[in-house]
Amino acid sequence: MTSKILIPAALMILTLALGFWLAASGKPYKNSLFTPHKLLALAAVVLIVIRVVNLMKGSPVQALLIALIVLACLSVLALFSTGALMSIQKTFSANWPLIHGIAAFVLVGSSSGLIYMLL
Repeated sequence: MTSKILIPAALMILTLALGFWLAASGKPYKNSLFTPHKLLALAAVVLIVIRVVNLMKGSPVQALLIALIVLACLSVLALFSTGALMSIQKTFSANWPLIHGIAAFVLVGSSSGLIYMLL
């Protein structure tokens, strides 16, 4: 069971590591870092959704579980939108990286809580 969770967790860690590397490299973002960061993030989200849906089968629906799912979904939306906005130089704002970082932290926490509750 834990092996099914290790792959999405490893993808999340790689995404975070590439994100820090990308931020440290400065703007404009290098495609050699930016593209893998985006693709790993997408793969991690897809695998987490698949794992959570599979784990939810047969599990009683709880209010906290639903709240964590909503929080994770909102975090993913915030991450993808702020990531896209940060990649466009004309719309760069000092707040986008802060919002992006907070959303990443919230996603890690909410998805970890989800997995913990479902196991």
